[in-house]
Amino acid sequence: MVLIADCTTDTTILVPHGVTLDGNGHTITAMHPTAGHFMGAVIRNDPSATVIYVTNLNINGAFTVDACDAGNDRLRGILLDGAGGTVTNVQVVDIRQGTQSGCQEGNAIEARNFDANLNAVTPRVRVTISDNVVRRYQKTGIIANGGVDAIIGRNIVEGVGPVDFIAQNGIQIGFGATALVSANTVSGNNYTPNTFFACGTLIVEAGGVDAKPQDNSFPATNDPSANEKDLCTFHKGGNYNPFGD
Repeated sequence: MVLIADCTTDTTILVPHGVTLDGNGHTITAMHPTAGHFMGAVIRNDPSATVIYVTNLNINGAFTVDACDAGNDRLRGILLDGAGGTVTNVQVVDIRQGTQSGCQEGNAIEARNFDANLNAVTPRVRVTISDNVVRRYQKTGIIANGGVDAIIGRNIVEGVGPVDFIAQNGIQIGFGATALVSANTVSGNNYTPNTFFACGTLIVEAGGVDAKPQDNSFPATNDPSANEKDLCTFHKGGNYNPFGD
């Protein structure tokens, strides 16, 4: 699938199994349909696809409706759900519902692998997310959850903080996922109330993560674009290098 010009969409674009979506440097602008609001991912794998590839693409959100959705209807830029593959050389901007939504959705790039009961499943999927730029997401810039083994590297991840309406996270690894997280530049995740933390990198109930702070780049604490915390860990699961069979 090769994009031959800039285009718009008001519904999810499905990528079939084993196929590469090559944006060829063009932009997909996602907007609300005539009735209702945009729901789900802008780009995702076809439900029958277990591996896809997305590259050389710009995705822009043009959303104004602040409506919280759940499950598959949650807003995402690119979603790999139960599928491995790669997301490379992609820019994902403004995956958010207006400018001040507190809905817990709006992830720029997400890989997940769960069963119907939200347990991490096997076979695990392998995902490489590298050399991308994600900006002004609503909740999370790059996320890997569940039965996912991920390499996340050389990405620029920029939140919109400091803000008081949502606790953003730059990169999240959680709930059984493993990852090597390195050479990323992460900034702007700052929640001003003291009820929750916003994190540059969030590791929660992971299967094993190598995400050393010195291997990634964060602004100085006195920089206006600083993260509230650069690294938050809740059961990191030990160091692990994905794909190191």
